[in-house]
Amino acid sequence: MSSSQPPPSPQAGTWLRRRWLAAWCVAHLVAFVATWPDVPLVEDEAHYIDAAQAYAHGSVFSTRTDFQTLQPVRYIPSFYPVGTSLAQAPFVHWFGWRGAYVVPMLGFLLSVVAVAWLLRRRGLPQEFALLMATFLPVLVLSRVAMSDTITTGVVALGLWLFVSTQETGRWRTVLAGFAAGLAIVFREATVLVLDRK
Repeated sequence: MSSSQPPPSPQAGTWLRRRWLAAWCVAHLVAFVATWPDVPLVEDEAHYIDAAQAYAHGSVFSTRTDFQTLQPVRYIPSFYPVGTSLAQAPFVHWFGWRGAYVVPMLGFLLSVVAVAWLLRRRGLPQEFALLMATFLPVLVLSRVAMSDTITTGVVALGLWLFVSTQETGRWRTVLAGFAAGLAIVFREATVLVLDRK
């Protein structure tokens, strides 16, 4: 009589795939901390960081010196939606202007986790979230102090909440609406992605 081993359970495979996804996110986070950005690479970053510094000091204005009069002049540092700079402000307050880079990394992690949740809710393999986690532009923008990854994270979370409202209670419907409204303060057009009409 030949003995055969039982096939691995689907739960074991799912657990292993989650570990791969988590391991990639942790590795990217460690690499980010080890090579912390120390200079803005894009002009737009300066606007976001400048606004975050102003918000961290309780103002909507920044101050610079007029080189003709040598007098301080107040100016509005950014005309972008305020969400990104507001999210950066606490980290700028705690860690200085380099703290602004915490937000795009958190946006990256939120994006990957929310996409994995969304795939699971739709009955699809969660490991496909690795496509997003390893997409080169996403990796680059997770190190740029702008609104790209945090906006992606808010939208992905909103989509997951909207899909979840079909099967769960009313509280997720409220949170889904909140996520749709929150998306506007990061980028105005993103609310169109969450429009259920």
